[in-house]
Amino acid sequence: MKSLIESTPGAQDFELVQCTGQPILDVPEILFQHLARRGAVLFRGFDLDLDRFSALVHKVSRRTAMDPAREWFAPDVQMVDAGFDAVGLHCENGNTPSLPDLVWFFSARAARKGSRTILCDGYRAWDGLPPAVRDLFLAHDVIFSRKVPESLWARYLRHELPTLESFPLIDQAAVDRFIRDPVRTRMTIQPDRTLLVEVRVPMAHPTRFGDRLAWANSLLGPSYNYEPPVMTLDDGSSIPDWAVDSVAKVTAACTTEVDWEDGDLIAIDNTRIMHGRRKIEDPGRRLFTALSYL
Repeated sequence: MKSLIESTPGAQDFELVQCTGQPILDVPEILFQHLARRGAVLFRGFDLDLDRFSALVHKVSRRTAMDPAREWFAPDVQMVDAGFDAVGLHCENGNTPSLPDLVWFFSARAARKGSRTILCDGYRAWDGLPPAVRDLFLAHDVIFSRKVPESLWARYLRHELPTLESFPLIDQAAVDRFIRDPVRTRMTIQPDRTLLVEVRVPMAHPTRFGDRLAWANSLLGPSYNYEPPVMTLDDGSSIPDWAVDSVAKVTAACTTEVDWEDGDLIAIDNTRIMHGRRKIEDPGRRLFTALSYL
């Protein structure tokens, strides 16, 4: 296998699978072994369009997730449209009650300049953090708290609970049915019909493919299309600046860039690999995404 990423010094490569003539729907045979070993795998040279991308996601998923602020372009497929600024490292839906197993990206048209996706292996990040930072986040989860407008949270819940499609107005009882772990999740409809969402999230945790701890979370992540969350430790105290600064420094040292080509497809273990992007310098790029549970 060749490296798919232009590596920073000492960075770990991720795997590239070049097409040798097989259709993209045959790749699940090797997808999972690559994900278990390296956390991310990019498929290049396959005959891909939105319909084939959607079919592949459907083939390997028991269900899919979505971002309610994005529109559908094919079944289970949405466009990445989070503005033009750089985006910090995060796990997709990492401050929601349910973390998807995989995040997929399909590059229908790669940027001709800049705009690269960045990846950070949570195994390497966790191993690189100072003991004081690891001890802090082993002792404390982080609570993400923010209000979400009804236009977004109702769309999200109707996707997660299809039985709600027939409800013209979702009430608190229906919201409560969605909550799988009331110890870690609180969702309360406010008088103005916004939804106060409070989610308690471990910053380091086992992955979908193993028990080893990975630093995989949305502590440094974006809030595009949403109110920025308030983040505290689970005892209500502030997250120390020295800890956040250390996390930013270590993860930056572990970060590598995907040099996209037209038609590339990457599958990322969302429980291990954080992703983000450099500033978009080519607004003509077209990048699509899907979120799935294996």
